[in-house]
Amino acid sequence: MTDYGSVWNVGSQRWNSDWEKKFTAWLKTEVQPKFFVKFHITAECADAAFMLRAIFARIHHLPFVVHPGNKLREEGDKKFILKPLGHMTKDFSKLTTIPVWDETNWKTNIMKDKRFRAFLVELNAKFFTNDIPANTYPVKILSENRKGLSPYLRVGTVLFEGGHVNTVFKIDSLCRNPLILTSSSTTEEPLELHEDFSRGDFIKENNLGFVNWSWDVNCAGKWNKISDQKMPGYSKEQYSLKEESVREIYAKKNKSIITQAYLNKKIAIIIDAVKKRKGAVDKAISLQKDKMKELKDQKSVLYEIYSTPNRDEKICNQFNDLNLDIMDETSPISFASLFWKFESIKITTVNKTEITLADLMRSCSKGGGLGSSEPGDNLQLRWNLSDILSYREGSIYLKNEKRNIEINIRKVNSQIKYSISLLENNQWKTKSTITYDLKGNKLKEEKF
Repeated sequence: MTDYGSVWNVGSQRWNSDWEKKFTAWLKTEVQPKFFVKFHITAECADAAFMLRAIFARIHHLPFVVHPGNKLREEGDKKFILKPLGHMTKDFSKLTTIPVWDETNWKTNIMKDKRFRAFLVELNAKFFTNDIPANTYPVKILSENRKGLSPYLRVGTVLFEGGHVNTVFKIDSLCRNPLILTSSSTTEEPLELHEDFSRGDFIKENNLGFVNWSWDVNCAGKWNKISDQKMPGYSKEQYSLKEESVREIYAKKNKSIITQAYLNKKIAIIIDAVKKRKGAVDKAISLQKDKMKELKDQKSVLYEIYSTPNRDEKICNQFNDLNLDIMDETSPISFASLFWKFESIKITTVNKTEITLADLMRSCSKGGGLGSSEPGDNLQLRWNLSDILSYREGSIYLKNEKRNIEINIRKVNSQIKYSISLLENNQWKTKSTITYDLKGNKLKEEKF
């Protein structure tokens, strides 16, 4: 195969619906949480989605071109025009390449092809979340009878929401919340992908939502994207689902229930997210002595890596979503059981203060969040320690208005009071209170 200096040659290969199915199958088979760690690839947020697409395209000699959402870029005091980056780029022509990739050799080639690896580094450095809209299009997300998901919402579909990029990683049609997402964080080194359930909230059009990759076509020697309206499954349906979230529609139509396996997965996701936040906070604290100026500079690389606003919001959302699931009438466990489980799971800060998941859940339920997201702040602020420790003597208060039920857990002396109230004649009335000791043993139950 002739080397023309481009990152890879595509010949007459082009994306089509069959290749999209193969891309989905490849993601299901080959991509696991340690994918980027295994291949020594640093991928930040949107770049994880870009890179998975690029790697598959490289294996099969398909086109892959990323167009900048905003061509005018800044780096320090310099302004420049950012060009599209893709398979045809010749900026790395002096580096060695392995011309022929296929399904049998790509795992070896990805480690040895210096030209392709330089291309991935450039992709990670120059393209970000705001470039996703220029390379994708919104898709139909519900089937025609609205009882299931559209075939265009599949493994590999991207969710762009709130400035964060996720890729649909798994779909479990029997699950209350059928979509499991995967994403990466801003980082200096390869990290494991982390999983999360889609919240399925109503999406505004300017937030983009669920999107698929636009196909690249060569017109008179210039690579462009096929227009959105001509792409398979193009639809703005998701922007009109104002009454209910996608999750609620799906659950109602399929009469799905909350299962123990589903709850276990959600709990595991929260534990993993909290541990990763602890790692980011600990690292930022360790850097403060020598790098405080950079940690406080919102334009610095260190600030971008170790500030945690998106992940903090996501963790609190995960707690709150889990609480709503626990309060569902089909839930196999009670909120009291969840509380005791979270009381037993502890993290230790660098100053040896112990915080439980119950502390963090309580703080989120009170609107206190996890603490400051600023990497230059001290440990007390990063974990909201003064409030969290005082909250231990307070209560966790949850309400599910659709079921007309509210739950209150509060600590009284050396006991825990767990109360359930129902809405009757527009008034909340306590129906039962269960008292536990601090080890979770039931002492008594009162019904009213």
